[in-house]
Amino acid sequence: MAVLSERTNAGQDRRPGRSRRYRIALRVAAAAVGLVLAGGAIVTLQEHGVLPGRAIADSGTASSPPPYVVTIDGADDIQVQATATGKVTDRVGPPAALREAELNRPAVVAAPARSGRFAVAWGSQGDPIRIYTFRLTWIGRVTELGQIPGGVVHNLVGYRLAITADGAKVAIAGSPERPYGARPPPRIIVIDTATGRHQTWRGGLARPDSQLSILSLSWRRGDTRLVFAAQWCKPLQAEPYSSQCAGGSKDPPSWAVAQVRELAAAGAGGTLAASRVLLSFTGPRRALAQAILGGNENSVLVLLAGARYSVERIALPGSHGRPARLSAGQGHWSDQPDFLSTDSSGRYLLIGLDDGTRFGWIGRGGFHRLPDLNGQLTSAAW
Repeated sequence: MAVLSERTNAGQDRRPGRSRRYRIALRVAAAAVGLVLAGGAIVTLQEHGVLPGRAIADSGTASSPPPYVVTIDGADDIQVQATATGKVTDRVGPPAALREAELNRPAVVAAPARSGRFAVAWGSQGDPIRIYTFRLTWIGRVTELGQIPGGVVHNLVGYRLAITADGAKVAIAGSPERPYGARPPPRIIVIDTATGRHQTWRGGLARPDSQLSILSLSWRRGDTRLVFAAQWCKPLQAEPYSSQCAGGSKDPPSWAVAQVRELAAAGAGGTLAASRVLLSFTGPRRALAQAILGGNENSVLVLLAGARYSVERIALPGSHGRPARLSAGQGHWSDQPDFLSTDSSGRYLLIGLDDGTRFGWIGRGGFHRLPDLNGQLTSAAW
């Protein structure tokens, strides 16, 4: 906005003969113009759901969940829905830089940082993955969508995202594209959103005749530690979330082994073997699909999938608390990824099963269904 001013350096810009009354009138006129311009700007901002001083973070309270749910739909669009009604408040396609690419990798969105920034990643076969962040306005519109510095990583499959509470770091985990019979190890890459610097951890957790995949990713203790779910799966070519890997009805070679592990995200990177085991899962008839930190960082929220599913809260070693089942019901083996995410308080969870057959939020003592408009959601966050 232009600001009218009267410069007074040594009186050089004051014309001879101009009285004090004229100068006062000039100031009044400038103020009036400023108010008109500001008023127009406020109207424009208000139309987009941004007001000066108005918070735009999507946060919940003790009595109600966050007002908006962000999903990635089958067209790779960012879709925003009102939690209370399911009504779509905004839909934004991939950035122009990606529109010419054939985006055949499922896009994923990460829960927002305390600053209100969501992270989202798009990818296509043979091309790098690109990571962006954005915010929501108070009326559920996407704003400030932009690529982060260093937000380009080599082609990965089955990738997941996590962003720190202060938005300073984004982590992405996934496995390189693998030719038939190959077993490339997955990797975790941490990106500093200010400098674009990468730290990479890979290798060190291989098991004979198994393919290791990373199912989920979340931050612990600010930006110092990462908690991830690792799964060793047979046959070798199974995707990490497939019924074959989980021992489903299509091809049950053996039940998958899974662990929840913690990695110190320090230094220049290293081996995944530097992580330590927090929890192990080897039971039949259900398989670990997701594992993320609870709001207090002393527990893990797990999604167990199979003929029946359940969402459970499990205390971490050294913490007090009994396991609690938060939701359960009829499940189904699927070739589509299941997802689980939480708001910043840990009170409210989002769950998606089996390519949209069950999508909603958990809180207030039960499961609350949300409309899945196209049955092709790949991730959700709030």
